[in-house]
Amino acid sequence: MNLFWTWIHYALLKVGCGEYMEAFDFLGYLRMVVLGPLVHLKNKNLPRGVRKVESTILKQDLDHLLGTLPTYSKLSLLSSLKNAVVLYKSLRTELYPDAVNINYNVEEKVMEYFEEIEARSGAI
Repeated sequence: MNLFWTWIHYALLKVGCGEYMEAFDFLGYLRMVVLGPLVHLKNKNLPRGVRKVESTILKQDLDHLLGTLPTYSKLSLLSSLKNAVVLYKSLRTELYPDAVNINYNVEEKVMEYFEEIEARSGAI
């Protein structure tokens, strides 16, 4: 089971309810357990969270990872979550093009919810 979309939905719920600190911390968790390890694997490193990413991955990969660092605001949290989704999908495709069974229905539903939260936030 792919938990990524469940986690994104969770973060969107938190942002939508005004629990920004929870969403802010969640993005750190997502970098540590999903995005950081995948970026490390892409760069032929051991998947150690975000350890030494500043010095062991390509600059463009670091820039993408930095795009998931929000400031403490609703719009920044949504932007960082969107960047996390884009980065995850890119890494998923590049690293595991044939090995991942993608549940497009779940992905689509979460992204519809994302659009709903953005619309309520004036983020579009």
